[in-house]
Amino acid sequence: MNAPVIRTIDREDHPQWQELWAGYNRFYARQVEERVTHRLWTCAMLRHRRGPQGVVA
Repeated sequence: MNAPVIRTIDREDHPQWQELWAGYNRFYARQVEERVTHRLWTCAMLRHRRGPQGVVA
């Protein structure tokens, strides 16, 4: 079995991230406005212009 590769998020991760985020909200029976989802992604990607703040594996 290959070890997972952990790296910072990239713009190309957005579709997969959005799918996971939607599943998270369905699981917790939450409805989140699109503007909140957009801001969350934007903050994760550009946190105060210091670069990506999220990681993926």
